[in-house]
Amino acid sequence: MDGCLVLKIYFYKMKFIDKSKISVTNILFLFSFIEGGITMTVELVFANIISTYFGGSIQVWSVILIASMIGLSFGYFVGGIWSQKATVLTYSYVLFFSILYVCFSLLFLPQIVDFSIDYNFMIGVSVLASILIGIPLFILGSTVPMVIQILSNKAKENASKIVGQVYFWSTVGGIIFSLVMTMVFVPVIGNVNTILLG
Repeated sequence: MDGCLVLKIYFYKMKFIDKSKISVTNILFLFSFIEGGITMTVELVFANIISTYFGGSIQVWSVILIASMIGLSFGYFVGGIWSQKATVLTYSYVLFFSILYVCFSLLFLPQIVDFSIDYNFMIGVSVLASILIGIPLFILGSTVPMVIQILSNKAKENASKIVGQVYFWSTVGGIIFSLVMTMVFVPVIGNVNTILLG
């Protein structure tokens, strides 16, 4: 079954959604919003977890930011290659796999931390940041060129408008998730439960 049809059927069955506004374009913008939210949740909450073990020095935060930027940059690059053959279904699979990776990271968090602290300070921080932040942001980053390509193939608007809309919704998702997750949920339910909720 075509991925677009699957998404339409899924959202059409949700009684609280206005059926007249259901379209693959709107659904993909919603997914971009969620992708941005997950990206910021992973970055902020896992950074908080890393600082618990290695402290909150400028060196630690530099490594965390570098891991984030490397993950996203290579994700954008590889996603641009993958996007040439991307479909809605493959995009959904990649987004789902990123969530699955984060869940497994949480499941094996004690083992990952034990593995990373066996090295010296900077190597340990780099290993932990790469596993917890770099890899999931690489996967999430790869979805951005995919969704842009899919929307460009389906929509009549020019590519620059679509790029702007995708990054708009992704950034708005990141802002809202950052505020809600870090200001509300982290203090109440902790880091791990916040990641699962996100």
